[in-house]
Amino acid sequence: MGRPLNKRLFGAGDGIKNKIRVTFRDDGVSNPGWIVSQRASKRFLCTNGVLSRICSLADKAAADLLDGEMSISGRLDNQDIRRFVKLTARRGTLNSGESIAWNFSSSTTNSKIEMDRSGEDDFSESGAAPAAFTVGQWSVADVAGASGSVTVTITALPVTDSLITSISYRVDNGPVVDAALTGIGNFMITGLTNGTEFDIEIRAGNGTGEGEWSDVKSVTPLET
Repeated sequence: MGRPLNKRLFGAGDGIKNKIRVTFRDDGVSNPGWIVSQRASKRFLCTNGVLSRICSLADKAAADLLDGEMSISGRLDNQDIRRFVKLTARRGTLNSGESIAWNFSSSTTNSKIEMDRSGEDDFSESGAAPAAFTVGQWSVADVAGASGSVTVTITALPVTDSLITSISYRVDNGPVVDAALTGIGNFMITGLTNGTEFDIEIRAGNGTGEGEWSDVKSVTPLET
């Protein structure tokens, strides 16, 4: 498979150590993460610290990846973003067909491509906010034993090109409230009127901005 990547390039980055950043798709969600090990010239074990999957390198944007696919990006001297279709210890082949040496330098005059680093903001081509939550990714229900309260449960995250940094909600198209959650889990909405139906929407945000609101789900808190 040619000269493999140095194992020192694998692992979670911290903004100081140079580690390769990847985006990999698992269970319908694109996740920013890093490489654990190399299995073949274009196959890597990837993780985000929670999920792990062996993935094949693909020339696709994060939103277009299929389960078991991954992408790695770099930035040219002219600041254009390119994806790698092949990667070895010193050189990479880009989706433009060019073979070029790579490093982690931010220099714009070294005629090399700057590798995207794990632990830092990504070189996302689209720079897009997260997609909207789909119907099957969340639910809302009355809370037994908690008057005037409902619980929102998030079972999967929407497609995103970079790490989700916020999840927010609104009730009846009212003020936006931070849910104090950035991943799978649940949160409670309190202060509602028992016996009244409320429309709930949620959305996710990342470093680019806030995503679109989800479709409305209605819930009626019951007096207990």
